[in-house]
Amino acid sequence: DFLQYLLGTIEKAKGVDKDQFSSLFRIKHKISWVCDGCKKVHTHSDPPGFSLSVPIPNRSGVSLTDCLNTYHRESNVTIRCDKCKKNAKRTRIFKLDNAPDVLPIQLMRFGYGARGPTKNKQHVDFPEELDLSPWALDQSQPSKYRLQAIVAHSGSLKFGHYIAYVRGPDGIKEISDSSVSPSNAKEWRRPTSGFNPYILVYIKQ
Repeated sequence: DFLQYLLGTIEKAKGVDKDQFSSLFRIKHKISWVCDGCKKVHTHSDPPGFSLSVPIPNRSGVSLTDCLNTYHRESNVTIRCDKCKKNAKRTRIFKLDNAPDVLPIQLMRFGYGARGPTKNKQHVDFPEELDLSPWALDQSQPSKYRLQAIVAHSGSLKFGHYIAYVRGPDGIKEISDSSVSPSNAKEWRRPTSGFNPYILVYIKQ
């Protein structure tokens, strides 16, 4: 929430080049689905956002690719066709229409269950190099990214602590409040015990 608020505030600030800011941070999707009855293809654009909030599939051995596949293909959605006027369960396909230079990906670890707030602590394997072309509307456009930073969380939805790993010119650093210490690519893929990667920040190459 703070990330969305911060970027939204900067975008509205005086002197900010809106087009340049959009190319840096704005993520836009084109959404389509096909009516099973009349076969009409429906398309529309999703409002642009500042991050991808991807669900974590409920199974072992989950990768970021699995999360992105789940996000970009939404099954069993009840939609009314404006041509044949019929309601039915459809599959909506999301395609990236604009891939920004800075791509934050939020792993949706927090939710609500039968007993209240819950946190999904399942490990998600994520790569150092990410190619978004499988989910892009125009697969000829450059869409290769490199992992630049990670925000990890320890605790529950009600309380906890965040740490960050950031890649800089002098290597990877682990940041916890005012403490900054050296880290490495192996450690940030498997953060300190008890911490779960929550936001992954990729930079377009």
